[in-house]
Amino acid sequence: MRKNFENENINLNVQNDIKTVLIGDSFRIKAVISQLIGSAVINSSKNSKIIVNVNQNSEILQFTVQNIGLSPPKEKLERINAELENTNLVMYQELGEGLAFIKHLIHQMKGIYE
Repeated sequence: MRKNFENENINLNVQNDIKTVLIGDSFRIKAVISQLIGSAVINSSKNSKIIVNVNQNSEILQFTVQNIGLSPPKEKLERINAELENTNLVMYQELGEGLAFIKHLIHQMKGIYE
């Protein structure tokens, strides 16, 4: 996955004591992380930094993708999140199919999208 974004300003922080054997759908996990990072890259400015954190709490892995720098206006983010809350979401271009896809996969894995 690192190869896909090697020219971007991305910091990857992984907790040291994460179990080496994990049970889960590796395809979905990789797809969600790639889409989140891709969305952060698309919505970042030239001097932005993207931080990806991977932590384990008990049996749960937590992935956090942050875009540090200029981001879309608050109103646009609120509108995007409101559209993602709509269960009859129609994939529309401004949101991109990626965010709806992410939310769908996270829901299938019983995760939380914030």
